Amino acid sequence: MEATRRGFLRVTTGAISGLSLAGPTTRALGGVQQRIRQRKDVSQLNSSSPDIVALTTAVGKMKAGLGDGDRRNWEAQAQIHGTFTGGFTHCQHGNWYFLPWHRGYLYFFEEIVRQLSGDEDFALPYWDWSKDFKLPATFWGNGNPLNDPARPGQPDSGRAVNQNSEILPRDQARFVNKSVISTILNQPDFETFAGVQANPGVMAGAGELEQTPHNFIHRWVGGDMVTGESPFDPIFWLHHCSVDRLWTEWVRKHPTSMPENDPAWTGTVFNDFCDRAGNPTTISVQQTLKTTDLGYQYALPASPVNSRPATAPARALEKSQGLRSVSPGQPGVGPEFRNGVAVYNYTPPGNQFEQFNQIIDNGIEVRKKIVRMRLQGIKIPSNQNVALQVHINCLLEKPDLPITDPSYVRSSTFFYPHIAKGQAGNAGHDTISFVMNVKPALGRLYGDRPLTSGEPLKVVVIAEPLFPNTDRASWRGEVQEVSPERVYFETVEAR
Repeated sequence: MEATRRGFLRVTTGAISGLSLAGPTTRALGGVQQRIRQRKDVSQLNSSSPDIVALTTAVGKMKAGLGDGDRRNWEAQAQIHGTFTGGFTHCQHGNWYFLPWHRGYLYFFEEIVRQLSGDEDFALPYWDWSKDFKLPATFWGNGNPLNDPARPGQPDSGRAVNQNSEILPRDQARFVNKSVISTILNQPDFETFAGVQANPGVMAGAGELEQTPHNFIHRWVGGDMVTGESPFDPIFWLHHCSVDRLWTEWVRKHPTSMPENDPAWTGTVFNDFCDRAGNPTTISVQQTLKTTDLGYQYALPASPVNSRPATAPARALEKSQGLRSVSPGQPGVGPEFRNGVAVYNYTPPGNQFEQFNQIIDNGIEVRKKIVRMRLQGIKIPSNQNVALQVHINCLLEKPDLPITDPSYVRSSTFFYPHIAKGQAGNAGHDTISFVMNVKPALGRLYGDRPLTSGEPLKVVVIAEPLFPNTDRASWRGEVQEVSPERVYFETVEAR
């Protein structure tokens, strides 16, 4: 991992807003005054739209018209992220750098497209898979640089879906539809939303945005998109543009909840990219926090929210209040296996019952407090076409529990290809952890009565094939193979 940690990068604004409605120009990265481009929904574009024409032109040149030594060529750009057979290289997953690293990646790719297409107005479109459940039509067609056909001698290359493929209603409801996205965006804690605090390259824990819609889309498209070299499929860029757009939406909902005063995050610098001329370049987390500084904003923004102050109030990075890793001196609980599911029973001490009941009650004073569950040490399977469905305090322990049950927390899946091909990974990991907010489920279950002393928190983890009854190779293992080693509970107060 080439990302390095440096001193805190001082800035004068401290403002973080991805959907700023500022004027037509801004002082963007590098201090250059430029207009703000609009990143548009690809469903509103066609093959003649300027952004699609520019993208098609540039990708065609990157695939065929640049020399092997040009860092802007298609293979070199994809290998910044990873390789087809060897997994990840420089990309950040499973930690709180997931969003800023990929934003920097998109920014420099967008600059390369402008240079190679000659269109300085180009802005990368996004694919809103929360409402459009097929790949965009402009990404298909023989001879189309935006297509990704299978390559001779590489049977797993290309795409696993075809032009008529559509995300099934069941998977829409579990992973990507508007209801799923709304629940994720209402999550007030940044780390639970975006990824757990860690050093670069350490997969300490994937947040809800990564483990659910992001990972699922990679798995659904399949082929190149489930490898480390997933950017070899041009749809990668529109997929991550949509993930980036959701970050800006989250900031609008929670304008003071970023860890912007923590230099361990904002001061981290990534040197994995090249600029529009193909020269090595760097970008810090701090430089990614305001999209207008990168020359773009998203079209059709959500309703405005109160703007954040010009500078955030100074405060040291705080540990979450209350429980950390269950409680001081308390270990997480391991699984029992019953009826084909993994069951974790934990009975909090008395003071923790009181904390949980206060949070579940959802009074004004605890609106930014959540009960966070950490599924620790999930072994990443070689076949990652598997979904983990999580429930808390369900009445029944069985594999066919529906997501309409009030105990349902969320569904998660995997995109960690350094394990898929038997590699050790860039940090030697063979496990991943997921964090998720269980407050909504507890609120549904205990909205009219409190948890009682001695009442356990029972977590049920169900593992099932992600694409059953299809010709796609899907997981056929047992829940023991993918169950978390431990389950921890924490109370977290968002900034």
